[in-house]
Amino acid sequence: MALKALEQAGISPKEVQWVFLGPVDAKVALLNGSVDAWATWEPYTTQMVKTNEGQILVSGKGLLPGNTFLAATDSALNDPHKRAALQDYLQRLAGAERWAYANLDSYGKTLGEIIRFPAEIARAQFCQPPVAVAAAGRGNSGPAAGNGGLLSRQRPDPHPA
Repeated sequence: MALKALEQAGISPKEVQWVFLGPVDAKVALLNGSVDAWATWEPYTTQMVKTNEGQILVSGKGLLPGNTFLAATDSALNDPHKRAALQDYLQRLAGAERWAYANLDSYGKTLGEIIRFPAEIARAQFCQPPVAVAAAGRGNSGPAAGNGGLLSRQRPDPHPA
């Protein structure tokens, strides 16, 4: 998302000093002024806004079609057993996401307990209904991600025959 936001603003990624930190360290760095901005995800964005510790400068809405990327090696994708396991995982992941959307309060409460966030902040990522992405929309992530060397072209089929 950061690469796409920079592209939209007409800023080259080479003009930015990148610092790769985990969420906890990144939040501390932002709050103490060690970094100017933080490219992050839910529930961290909602936490920053609700606690008045930060504001959202750019959201992923309209920049990228989704917020999850899964990676696998070519050797794993070429192994029929591993490929089947990856496809099974993708189906289970999709089922879990459908359940979360259908059970927001329970999901928020449980996730909040696990990640030690208030339930309302933990459930925020699922408060908006999922967006159906057309095949043309998926192409929007390629050039920006490709320029940063973030994505592989080969993907497992989430709907095996």
